[in-house]
Amino acid sequence: MGQAGFIMQGARGKLGDVVFKKGEGRTIQVQRIKPKNPKTFAQAKQRCAFAMANSAAAGLRWLINHSFQNITGEKFNIREFVRINSKMLRAQIDRDLNGGAKMEGNAQIKGAHGMQAAAYIVSRGSIYYPVFEGASIDEPGVAIIPQGETALNTSITSQSVYEQVLATLGVAPGDQLSLVGIVDYPTVIASYDTEENYQCQSYGARVTFKAELPDNFSGSLLLADGTVNPALTEASETIGKIVIATGSKTGESGPYDVIDITIGNVPTGGTVQAVGVIRSQKDMNGKFAYSPCQLLFLGEGLDTTTVVDSYQTQTSEKNSDYFLDQAERKN
Repeated sequence: MGQAGFIMQGARGKLGDVVFKKGEGRTIQVQRIKPKNPKTFAQAKQRCAFAMANSAAAGLRWLINHSFQNITGEKFNIREFVRINSKMLRAQIDRDLNGGAKMEGNAQIKGAHGMQAAAYIVSRGSIYYPVFEGASIDEPGVAIIPQGETALNTSITSQSVYEQVLATLGVAPGDQLSLVGIVDYPTVIASYDTEENYQCQSYGARVTFKAELPDNFSGSLLLADGTVNPALTEASETIGKIVIATGSKTGESGPYDVIDITIGNVPTGGTVQAVGVIRSQKDMNGKFAYSPCQLLFLGEGLDTTTVVDSYQTQTSEKNSDYFLDQAERKN
């Protein structure tokens, strides 16, 4: 970089391999650098992962705009989501390719059609929430093993009973639960109108439990339909509808109790691909701590109790597992 000669003072723009621009009250000349983009196979994989992460960030924005502990501001939370999930997806693409997946080049990245289902990391934090599996093939949900002995339909008569009931659900007064599901629906994409493709959408529900039991409260945590009693939640922070039910499953050592937590009012006709839940807790300074959450990927057509180390992509006209923009064709 250097100061331009007298004859070029005030010049702006390009002249051959030199760029003239104003700076600090003078005209500066710098060498024009032409970025190289060899469009290698490795770069194509990175573009694919980055595009998928950005599409997911758009679809999950309502959840991830504040879900990374100690990161302030929507922009920086979304940037963190894209950063860590690009890395996760790139590693997954490599594992899939090593396992025999196909890759086609010279085609549009499928993430441009919208969000795809994957085991996205949607929060990071320091508190615990014991999620272990999806609840149903038709309803986005998770399940936990009860964390206490008090039944969720116990009549709540005091603050201490209220705390005991919430403890069974794995939360405390003042905590928030955010439930998310990714569901795909058959659709026809214009550029591939001869085939059936899948368009993923995210659905969520959020409830914040009141810190103190309301005066003269009479009832239980759950209403008859399994929804949380609105008298025990902060109305301004409630999104969607959470449905909670107790049940049992059978393991190697016999039956055991579970609590199923699902999202209500999700349109039918789709297949649940991924689910997760975040527990949030506010400290005395008003700052939130979160439970770490990586979505449980269920996979199209799989038993929802099975979590697989992979992710599903849309059907393509080239019969590929991945579409990579500007990549060389690999068989």
